[in-house]
Amino acid sequence: MSIKLKPSVCIAWLPFGRIHLKQIIYATVIPVFRQPVQVRGDTSRSLNRSIATHADTLRDIRIVKKIQVTGDALRRIGRCDVALGDTKRRLIRQLRILADTRIEIPHTIRYAEFRERGIRSFSVTLGELSLSDNIQLETVNPLPIGSNVQGRVMDYAFRFLVEETSQRGIVQSVKGTYSKDTLLYTPIHIYVERAKVSRYAAEIVAALGLRLHRLTDDFTPSQNFEGSGMTYHDFISALFGWTAKLPQRQINVFIRGDTLHIIQRGMEESVVDITNWPHAQPTVERKLVRSVWHSANNNHESGAHNEEDTAPVPFTGTISFKEISRTYSNGFLVRETNENGYSTYSYDGEYLAEKRTHNVDGSTSRTDYAYASTGRDVYLFKEWERTTEAVNDGKKHTEYDWEDWSREKGTERITYHALLGYGWYATTVYVDGVLEGSSLSQGKPGGKASQFTVEQSNLSLGAHYASDDTLPYSSLIDTEFPVVGAEYLRMLTREIEWLNRKTQETVTVEIRARIQNGVPDIDHIVDFTERIRFEGHEYFLQSNTVELTPRLLRQTIKMVRWF
Repeated sequence: MSIKLKPSVCIAWLPFGRIHLKQIIYATVIPVFRQPVQVRGDTSRSLNRSIATHADTLRDIRIVKKIQVTGDALRRIGRCDVALGDTKRRLIRQLRILADTRIEIPHTIRYAEFRERGIRSFSVTLGELSLSDNIQLETVNPLPIGSNVQGRVMDYAFRFLVEETSQRGIVQSVKGTYSKDTLLYTPIHIYVERAKVSRYAAEIVAALGLRLHRLTDDFTPSQNFEGSGMTYHDFISALFGWTAKLPQRQINVFIRGDTLHIIQRGMEESVVDITNWPHAQPTVERKLVRSVWHSANNNHESGAHNEEDTAPVPFTGTISFKEISRTYSNGFLVRETNENGYSTYSYDGEYLAEKRTHNVDGSTSRTDYAYASTGRDVYLFKEWERTTEAVNDGKKHTEYDWEDWSREKGTERITYHALLGYGWYATTVYVDGVLEGSSLSQGKPGGKASQFTVEQSNLSLGAHYASDDTLPYSSLIDTEFPVVGAEYLRMLTREIEWLNRKTQETVTVEIRARIQNGVPDIDHIVDFTERIRFEGHEYFLQSNTVELTPRLLRQTIKMVRWF
C-alpha cells in the first residue's frame, strides 16, 4: 500500500526578480481503513484447586442522610413474680410544728458599695480548727438582730446573721454568725454504727444544704455515734478535732459561701506566694517540739492507738502452787485443780453458765446458772445445783469416772433471786423441794463487774497493755486517736516520730494593701484552702485577721511550719 502526499493549499506571490518559494500552509490526510473482523472460539478454564470459604459479611454503610426509624420495643422477661407485702416504718421521733411563712431578703454588700451603704469598716478573723469565722463591721445604717447579710470582699465570700449589735451615736457595730447557725446546733440522730468519714461528710452537707470540698484521708472513726443526740457542730468536732494532736496533719473545717471545706494540712491544692506583697517587718518565733522520749522500759503505751486498745489484754495461762492450779482463758477461769479433785467452768458471753466439780472420793457437783434480762440490765435469776455423794469404795476416782455423775443418791438445791427495787434483792432456797430459807440483801447477785474492776483483775493476773515493743520510747503527747485500722494507727505513729525534735517556726506578718480609686493593689484573701510561700519556705495558715476600710486593706497572717 502506498500513500501520496500532496499539499491541499499552496499560495505563492511572484513579485520582481528571483524568489524562493516556501510552502506556508500544508495539510496531510491519512485515510483510516475500518475492516470488520469476526472471531469464534470456546472458553476453557483450568482449576488447579477448589476452595470453599464461609465467612460473615461486613457491610460498611456510610450514611450521609439522617434516617429515623420508629418501631415497637420487645422485652423478653425470663421470669415474672408478683410479691405483695406490708411496709414497716420505724418512727424514731415525731414532731409537729406550726409556723408562719417568713420571707427573708438578705442584705447584699460588696466592697465597691461600702461608701454608699455607710460601712466604715469590715473585719473578719479566719482561725484554725474553727468552723465559723468571726465577722464584724461598722455601719451608719443600722441592721436589726437576725438580719441576713451576704456579700463578697475581694475573693472572700461571706454570709452571716446579725448576732450582736452595739450602737454609739450613729455608728453601729455588728457581730455576725453563720447563716446555718440554727442547723449547726440542731440535735441529730445517727443510725450508722461505723462508717468512713467520707460518708459522714456527705450526710452532713446534705443536711445543711451545702456543697462538699473534702481533701483528707478517708479514715474510719472508732466512736459509736448512734443515738448520741449531738449537734452537727459537735459531730464535726468529734470527727476532726482530734487531728490537732498532730498539727502537721491537722484538718480544718470551715464554710465559705455555699461550700463546706474539709481540708487536711499537706493536701492543699494551691500555694500562694506573699513574699513580694507589701508587708511590715515579720515576727519569727521558733521552738523545739518533743513528741517522744527515749526509754529502755517498754512497758508503757508508745504507739498510736484508739480507746479500744487502752484496756489491758485479758490474761490467758495457768497459775500453779504445789497441787493447786488454775487455768484462765481470755481473763476467765476455765479449770481448777486441787488435792480434792477438779472443777470446770463454762460461760455464756461474760456470765458464768455452768460449774462442774468432780472429787477424788467420787462425789460430784453440777450447778447451772440462769439470768433474767430487764430493760437495761441482767441479773442472776436461778441457781440449780445437783450433787452426788461419795462412793467410799477405797479407790481414788478420776475425772474420767463418768458413772459418778449419774448416781441417784444425792441432793438438789435450787436458789431463786428476785429484784425488789431500789437495789434490794430477795433470795429463796429450796433443798429437795423443801423451803430451807430466804433472805434480803442489797447488791445485784451475779452482777457484771465494772470495767475498772475487770481491768484491775486482769492486770493482777498478769495481763498487759497492747503496745508496740519495737519502739524504744514512750510518747509525750496523747497517742489515743478515735480511729480504727492497725495500718492507719501505725501511720500516725510514724507521724509522731517525725514530729519529734522538729523546730516549729511561727511567722506573723502584716500585709498592707493600698487602695487607689476604690481598687486595692492586692485582691486576694489568704485562706485555709492553700499553703503559703514566704521567702522561699512553705507554711500552713494558723489565722488571718482581715481589716478593710475605704482606704486600707490589712491582712495579719500567722503561719507555721516544722523543719
